[in-house]
Amino acid sequence: MPLFQTELKKLFLYETDTGFLKWKEGRSNMVKNSKAGSKNTSGYLIVTINSKSHRVQRVIWIYMFNYIPNGFYIDHINGNKTDNRLCNLRLATNSQNQQNRPAPQNNSSGYRGVTWHKQANKWMARICHNRKREMLGFFDTSVEAYNAYKNRAFEIYTHVDRLP
Repeated sequence: MPLFQTELKKLFLYETDTGFLKWKEGRSNMVKNSKAGSKNTSGYLIVTINSKSHRVQRVIWIYMFNYIPNGFYIDHINGNKTDNRLCNLRLATNSQNQQNRPAPQNNSSGYRGVTWHKQANKWMARICHNRKREMLGFFDTSVEAYNAYKNRAFEIYTHVDRLP
């Protein structure tokens, strides 16, 4: 069942400066004016409305702008999944949303787009864009490889706010 702005405005108050969504009225175990939402296993805040769980950032977007276009996600610009201030949220395609993610936790270099290449005995940098993987080269240090990745990312990506 889709969410409607009118329904959300009856249930919640949204504090734009803090990003907190609060219950307007008490319901079952919810206290009036208490923060709505709890963390799920992925680290996002979720809230249950009509027996269905919804990510809080999506609820806030609909609360403020009435809808989310089909095929779009709500991206946390700074990468903090619980920072739901409006200035930290933006519409993004799946591709744009992926551009703004950190390096995987199992990454050997600690940098996004950089891995150790055993045969070359060097750090390899590569980037993916429009479903095509682009090789950026081999480097003596992971920092050099990451600089190559960053330079290319700034050329081709639109959502690279978290690259140091």
